[in-house]
Amino acid sequence: LKAMLVVRKAWESGISFASVVPVTTVEKLLASTERNVDAPTVMNEAPQDVVEVPPVVSPVVPLVIPPVVPSLVPQKVPTEDAPVAPQTAEERGTIAEAMQVEPGIWFQISHWAKESQMLNPFQRSLAYSMGRLREAGKEPSIKQAKWALVLHKEAYNSGFTPG
Repeated sequence: LKAMLVVRKAWESGISFASVVPVTTVEKLLASTERNVDAPTVMNEAPQDVVEVPPVVSPVVPLVIPPVVPSLVPQKVPTEDAPVAPQTAEERGTIAEAMQVEPGIWFQISHWAKESQMLNPFQRSLAYSMGRLREAGKEPSIKQAKWALVLHKEAYNSGFTPG
């Protein structure tokens, strides 16, 4: 607001960069209060040129939440429909090697890892998941197979013996 007053005073003194804008009531009020800073004021007394503005009342708009339409909710695509990247002979060999380990061995590794705290939680979980996959007769993904073989080797090197 002070910048507006500076510009207004410049215009009043004859300096003009643009067309003169008519003085509004607010600018008059600001200009009069700036000039009479040291003058005593009477409380609750409004300047004569100030028009009282009624308060703005905003209407209350009720919040309406639209119902969820089942057809618009994103659905999870089944993994059978997802495109599968072609596997190389090396990847097929890794999966086959992981499939040779019996489900009971994977469960034993998971249990041993929990009791001995020798493997991290990710490895324990993967060992259990591999046991579940093998029980169901499903193949693991290439990532699961690679990590499962790493944890299998680490378990045996850390002292696991099947029971």
